[in-house]
Amino acid sequence: MESLLSDRCSVGFLTGGVSGKEKQDTMTRLQSGDIQLLIGTHAMLEPGVRWKRLGLVVTDEQHRFGVRQRLSLPQGNSEYAPHILVMSATPIPRSLALTLFGDLDITVIDALPKGRRPIRTEVISERQRHLAYDRVVQEVSQGHQAYVVCPVISEGKTDRKAAVDVFHELSQGHLRGLRLGLLHGSMSKSEVDEAMKKFIAKETDVLISTTVIEVGIDVPNATCMVVEDAESFGLATLHQLRGRVGRGGSESYCFLVSKASGDARLRLKLLEKNHDGFKVAEMDLENRGPGQFFGVRQHGMGETKLSELSLSVEEIQRAREEAKRIVSSPANEMEQELLLKVKKRFGNLARAGLSR
Repeated sequence: MESLLSDRCSVGFLTGGVSGKEKQDTMTRLQSGDIQLLIGTHAMLEPGVRWKRLGLVVTDEQHRFGVRQRLSLPQGNSEYAPHILVMSATPIPRSLALTLFGDLDITVIDALPKGRRPIRTEVISERQRHLAYDRVVQEVSQGHQAYVVCPVISEGKTDRKAAVDVFHELSQGHLRGLRLGLLHGSMSKSEVDEAMKKFIAKETDVLISTTVIEVGIDVPNATCMVVEDAESFGLATLHQLRGRVGRGGSESYCFLVSKASGDARLRLKLLEKNHDGFKVAEMDLENRGPGQFFGVRQHGMGETKLSELSLSVEEIQRAREEAKRIVSSPANEMEQELLLKVKKRFGNLARAGLSR
């Protein structure tokens, strides 16, 4: 990216791994305006990072950032409100709620990249689990690779499948004889890099992991994924996970192994026929709620479910347009009083949203 832009503007780079002297030089140049475009990680959100005149904020994989983090950069770096673009392959339910309620406009790219096929997704019970691993063996025999995703790293107080335990179980059981790798967040950076290097080089057949592979992993040869205790994950996370396979054009599979029954199982079954990330987020919104609209909770149950209000997405969109009209120009005393109460109740977070 830097090579594409370096002829047109001055580009800087900032992450937590940048050394002290280099970091200070970058921050000085940024504040003076010598750096026009800064590319980096969460390190850009530190209080000492100051811009001369911030005009555009682009956040990729926006669901990796907290609500306050996403607000801190534009609010703390400019006397003017910069343009903001947030991007994600899978909009989280809260993002969809904010879109519908007027904080964001949205553009949907609903076509698969050239050569990609929808991932064949199947919800299976614990007693059918062996069928998923039969498919893993079959895919590896054809020269492909696979992922196994677990909700936790090691055995704890819950009975959820742990990556370390599953690694040992499969090494001695169903996947015995295959080359297995292990990857999770408690490993050192060098261990993580080594595990991924081996998988990318096809020196590992099956990578057993936690959700650390959710984004940023591109291995076109991986064609199969097994998600253990799939009911432990939200629909958006599961959709993002299954996007790690099928990146090379070959037919690919995702098996959601679950002990759940009733509504929890029906929720997972929604993924079998839905491959549109926007639709997945919409289903999560309707079933689980959007979190707090102006707070810091981004998942789980919010104050109100849309289904409880019997509101359609179209009705909410119409309400959004009406709210924008009231914010821009209250037509009467009642609307002026309503706007005042909203600002008073939700404080700075509300005002930030209403000003955009």
